[in-house]
Amino acid sequence: MAELGETPNLTLGTAAALQSPIAGPFETNQAAKYWWLISPHEERYALRNLRKFCRDHSDLFAPHSWQNAYDGLRQVQASLMGRTKRSVSQWKGWRLTRPAEHGKNEGDVALPLSP
Repeated sequence: MAELGETPNLTLGTAAALQSPIAGPFETNQAAKYWWLISPHEERYALRNLRKFCRDHSDLFAPHSWQNAYDGLRQVQASLMGRTKRSVSQWKGWRLTRPAEHGKNEGDVALPLSP
């Protein structure tokens, strides 16, 4: 096992990291960012941790997989930040917005935001 670079400590550490609120797949993950999305039906979502949102709400992106949604929305973000050669403003009708533009409208879907 040590020849492969896998030690007992590494095995224990990986399991612990997946349960950690700082390193695991949670809204509190240290790398999680805040996102403001608008669906093709003009529903607004405020969230933290895009990967978790896409995984937990995969039904919103059907028939596409949550991975496709995550990758597509990350591509939109990269385009808006000027990191791509081609301009991409939406993925399958899903758009990104800024908090000030997101506002509070009657049709907003309230999702808790972790500080």
